[in-house]
Amino acid sequence: MFAAVVDIALAGSLDAPLQQDNVAHAPRSIALAPTFPTPFPRRVEGVLFDGRVLPCLGFWMALPDGVRSTLTAQARPLWHRGPDDFAVLLSPEYGRRVVVACIPGASTLAAAHARIARALERAGSFWRRRLTFGRRDVLKIPELSLRGEAATTRVSVELHAGYDHDFPEEITLGRGEAYDRSFVADRPFILWSAPPGAARPDLVAWLPRP
Repeated sequence: MFAAVVDIALAGSLDAPLQQDNVAHAPRSIALAPTFPTPFPRRVEGVLFDGRVLPCLGFWMALPDGVRSTLTAQARPLWHRGPDDFAVLLSPEYGRRVVVACIPGASTLAAAHARIARALERAGSFWRRRLTFGRRDVLKIPELSLRGEAATTRVSVELHAGYDHDFPEEITLGRGEAYDRSFVADRPFILWSAPPGAARPDLVAWLPRP
């Protein structure tokens, strides 16, 4: 099973509405292929999304504790209000920030960006308690090969796991009573990214149909 190949329309601004089609805004061309100090494992039958079973990357309870603790050091929750309302900050190499978020009620790319930007600002506050993943939390993000082109702007995103997970599988696709909190992108989600030190993102994408 291979990563989802996603065609995406490029919008001229963050005011683009979030509807039924994949859409993104990038102020300039971008080729993004984040890598991590410790590669995330792959589950071949990872997430059930819009009737399709897609491979995913992340971490789950079937992983050994030592592997899981290393992986959770590369990701942190920004918020979790339920399985359909959460955001996770991924920290790949070279200082780039990547956020995967499910944001119910957001009507535009700008609205989604604003909520993520506020969460990142809060997360960076010295006085704010750092949110972390617990041992009974699950993270699953579909593997993606994303492509978009408009005029002189081209967008390419490769979001892949590093290796196949060969430990015993859970029965469920990352949902159910075994987990305390589900950070599972098995519904429309936002992919947000910013280069090192930048306050503004160079990609905000809405993916209702990966």
